[in-house]
Amino acid sequence: MNLQKEVTVPVADMRLDALLTLVSKQAGIRFSVNTRKFPTSRTVHVKKGPQSLLRLLTDLREHTGIDYRVLGGHIIFVDALALILTKKNPAVVKQERVTPPARFVIIPVSPVTTKQTDAIFPALDTVKTDTGYIRPKAIAFPPVPQRYAENGNTPIAGGVKRNGPVFSLKPYAAAGMVADESFYVNPTIQAGLPFLYALGSWSTNFSFSMLRYGAGTSIRLSDSWRLHLQGTTGNMEAGYDSLGYIQKTVKVQLHKLALVGEKQIGNHWRLQLGAVLNSLQTAYYTDGKPAALKMEESEALAHVKYFKPPYTISNNFSPDATRSNKLWIGFQIGIFYRLNFYKE
Repeated sequence: MNLQKEVTVPVADMRLDALLTLVSKQAGIRFSVNTRKFPTSRTVHVKKGPQSLLRLLTDLREHTGIDYRVLGGHIIFVDALALILTKKNPAVVKQERVTPPARFVIIPVSPVTTKQTDAIFPALDTVKTDTGYIRPKAIAFPPVPQRYAENGNTPIAGGVKRNGPVFSLKPYAAAGMVADESFYVNPTIQAGLPFLYALGSWSTNFSFSMLRYGAGTSIRLSDSWRLHLQGTTGNMEAGYDSLGYIQKTVKVQLHKLALVGEKQIGNHWRLQLGAVLNSLQTAYYTDGKPAALKMEESEALAHVKYFKPPYTISNNFSPDATRSNKLWIGFQIGIFYRLNFYKE
């Protein structure tokens, strides 16, 4: 709203309702007035002649104690501590406590929805010809959008979420899909308590697949964020016959420790993203007994199809050792649907 818009007041002393009607027509704005606090039939003293809307409102505040607030295309008059100046009583200080208005007078006739509060000011029904101001039927406000606790069932009073316990002991179950740097498809289920739950996942990268299982725990960080710590393990093995009669086997065990942030994006849906520490333990067997490869792994197992990490930050392989361990840090991202069994 442009408060520098110029308006012209023909006389210095005018009834409040006539002044507001005049200014409303000139400036194309709407006024809302608490008629119990500020009777529109009262006469107010303002500067005569052309002036900015801001100067006029400042005059009203200084001479009548009527303060104002700008709300979208409205100017709403409210109580204020002001100096009340009239012809009969040139200097009377009036102190009043600000209270919610009992009813409003809105000028002129036209429905409007304010952007700041979505308050709907309806069309007006009565025109008082003796004063020139208009009285509405009512002021309607839309219902506050309902928000829910993390379980998705419990409405929160006033549309504001309340903080729950950091550790929850209520039943918990979720199902979803996870992708990481090694396995692109990981349908996963989680069940138990938010504080301690079991999880299972079938992981595949379309070349290798494995069943992983483990446990997790989580704590609440805020109304819509949780932090999970998850640990899983899984096994695979690949056999080969190097000379046609000697059976050799490669067995791998993959351990994952994940720190995952979870964002609530609806009453049921959760988005998870986190970092994962991977440990791949590989053991080498000949005729069922542990046996060293006696050469580099890439040479000895060049024609064997088994799971290898995409990269490593640590690898303790030795040609004379029967086992090796490889470490790397990866990531995971997933989307989960959480089931709600209870109401808080």
